[in-house]
Amino acid sequence: APQGNTIAFVYFSGITDGVVMKSDDGGDNWERLLFYESPLPFFTGEEGNLPKCGGGDGCNAVAIDDEGLVHVAFGRQIHIDEDPAAGWNYYPYSDGLVYWKEGMAALDTAKITADILPEDWSDHYLYLNGNLAAYTQPHGNDTIVGVAYYGASLTSMPQLVVYRNNVGKKVININYSAVSVGYDNSEFNFRHIWSRFSEDDGNWSEFIDYTGDVFHIFSECVYPTVSQNIVNDKIALIYQSDNMPGTSIQPTPPAHDPLLNTIVYLPVGPFIPVGESEEGISQCEISQNFPNPFNEVTYVDVTLNKASNVSLEVYTLTGQKVVANDCGLKSIGNHTLKIDGSQLTTGVYFYTVTAGQNKVTRKMMVE
Repeated sequence: APQGNTIAFVYFSGITDGVVMKSDDGGDNWERLLFYESPLPFFTGEEGNLPKCGGGDGCNAVAIDDEGLVHVAFGRQIHIDEDPAAGWNYYPYSDGLVYWKEGMAALDTAKITADILPEDWSDHYLYLNGNLAAYTQPHGNDTIVGVAYYGASLTSMPQLVVYRNNVGKKVININYSAVSVGYDNSEFNFRHIWSRFSEDDGNWSEFIDYTGDVFHIFSECVYPTVSQNIVNDKIALIYQSDNMPGTSIQPTPPAHDPLLNTIVYLPVGPFIPVGESEEGISQCEISQNFPNPFNEVTYVDVTLNKASNVSLEVYTLTGQKVVANDCGLKSIGNHTLKIDGSQLTTGVYFYTVTAGQNKVTRKMMVE
């Protein structure tokens, strides 16, 4: 959204230069801001001389803060073009959601790197310099089953909101759609709507999966859109949801036939300052069950930073609740919850542990 007379738009195909065009006088005069310096600024896809390189996926977002500074986000994607006759290609398992703001140095393929799915981000340029807004999250021992086609990164379709919180700190909130490990239909992983935020200091919050509960086991959640207006400390977010990964349009043949989808409205927030906790919200860690798979009994470790009421529920793949345990009030510290699987048939289940206002869902297997 414009800030007074300051307006901006972004153009970035993913391989050519990534550019923001910005005007401080309502469009009479324009400034070109370079946020990605391409190795081939005029790339057409027919050169055949592009080595494996790091760029973007063409899914871009731009926002202007109350100081008139521009913020950009895009999906990280690796490209290659070694044959003029074959056209260029990209790696669908490319991971990472990239953030840049006005005043930062322009990014390039050396900074983004050509690693498709980095095993450790901790020494990556993007991570060390506050440019890595998000990346694929682990889910126990699960792995990526398959990636449905969107032409996008594993973490993509970003939406940015920049605002001041109730103590005057600038907050950068990024919402996006990501391939979510642990949620799949045996052919492809589903995408969920995720979120992170930063207080404009290069540090990013914990990952928030807005659609990670048991009711979204078979939900493909894509194309998020957010309002730039904060109402009652809430950000208005909408996204598209259906029950099959991918689309009915592409590639050829498409991932599935046309089916009914819904547009979901989700007000989100408020956000807890990075490194702090809000009174009344219990903080906890929930382990993957062990052993897994199992055939009689399995256990889940719960670590509480605040005394909380704890419960555990188990659901089938169709959403039927088959176990409901009220574990009562648990003190600060470590606790082990027991799941009796002796009455469960062989197959995949989801268990949800609720501790105070925290809720975590994970997948388990009964042999």
